[in-house]
Amino acid sequence: MLAVTMIWLAGIALGAFQVPTLWKRRLLKDLAAFSVLLLSGLVLSTFLALSVPVPKPLDMVNFLIGRK
Repeated sequence: MLAVTMIWLAGIALGAFQVPTLWKRRLLKDLAAFSVLLLSGLVLSTFLALSVPVPKPLDMVNFLIGRK
């Protein structure tokens, strides 16, 4: 649980450092991209720290195109 807390504290610190700069410069598309990537990275890192199995991206592609 300590690992999850540290992951999220690092993410919050990174966001607190970057978001005001992007907002002040009105780089809204960059802010949106940063937010999506940061949040997805935090979620995936949390899953990894909790040993939750995460499917591989290639498995999703194979599922979508119908390969086994």
